Amino acid sequence: MIKNRITRIGFVLLILQFINPLLFSQIFPFQVGEWKKEKYGYLDYDLNVIIPPKYIEAGSLENGYALVKINESESAVIDSQGNELFTFTDESSYLSQIYEGVFSFKKDGLEGLMNVDGEVIEYGYESISPYINGIAIATFRDEEKSYYIDSHKKKMFKSFFLFDPPFNAAGFFNNEIAMVYVEKDGIKQWGLINEQGRYIVNPGNFFMGNRSFNSHGLILDRVDLYGKFGFHSRNGEWIIPPIYYDAYWYSGKVIAVMYKKPEYDMIYPNWQLIDEYGNIIRVLDENIEIRSNFYDGLAAFKRTDGWLYGFIDESGDIAIKEAYSVIYSGFKDGYAEVEYQGDIGLIDKEGFFTSLKEILE
Repeated sequence: MIKNRITRIGFVLLILQFINPLLFSQIFPFQVGEWKKEKYGYLDYDLNVIIPPKYIEAGSLENGYALVKINESESAVIDSQGNELFTFTDESSYLSQIYEGVFSFKKDGLEGLMNVDGEVIEYGYESISPYINGIAIATFRDEEKSYYIDSHKKKMFKSFFLFDPPFNAAGFFNNEIAMVYVEKDGIKQWGLINEQGRYIVNPGNFFMGNRSFNSHGLILDRVDLYGKFGFHSRNGEWIIPPIYYDAYWYSGKVIAVMYKKPEYDMIYPNWQLIDEYGNIIRVLDENIEIRSNFYDGLAAFKRTDGWLYGFIDESGDIAIKEAYSVIYSGFKDGYAEVEYQGDIGLIDKEGFFTSLKEILE
């Protein structure tokens, strides 16, 4: 059982961070306690305790506000000093994140949106997301479809739906495109749309799902559920053909790809770093295995004949030697969350470890 685990909640919603990066300028949440008995508080970036652990969930700060869950049915909005500005009923099994001053909540079995002033601005949906660049995604009860809702076109009910017909499932817009899927003859077909709702990649047998991501104009994709990975442009043309057995997002400088799949009688997976055109930057040592995307220029790695993790930089050099039994989050604002010799804490980019126990003393 893991005890005293710190969790920087901002890393949970990775895709939303890249669409609309959170403003970790003052405080961030941390977690202590055993599984299902956790309590959350807040630290500043000098690792001082600003709010002691007392909430069952806590969100990241955005523009001076954060959401916290007091108990299973009550949440609150707090400011950067930890003051509870107001509480509200929230039956959601998860804690929403504040985006553009708006967050989702659940009451009497239905979801809605509330702003940081406590005003309900939407209500009555099976599910609804906060607005991202003015657009939310919503579903209605008993409908297996997703709707895009524009916050600027709400003159009357349903007049603010952006596209007709809706999609079976829809993703957030990222760099002006979004992934959607429709079902035809019982088969899911994925496509890409622009902000006008027009397909820029017609629905097909692409497998977009959770691994796809639009980063710096390159979209990570695979040709089918069990196919190889490649990268295509916003118009659907393959820039880097699907020839890799595994791949991570384009960091803006490099892409980590696995170009040889380990077989039954092979130990080493063979990873390399390539640029945005597929040119090889560096072939990594054959026993190095990349285990995360690059965050703040560093990605987690481990050796195939070892069990400890370290961090590698975008040139392929080892920046922090393997010493950590668990890496809970990538680097953000200079810190990563790790487990070191049975202790949980934060490391900086020099590999200096600060234990949670020290922080709370």
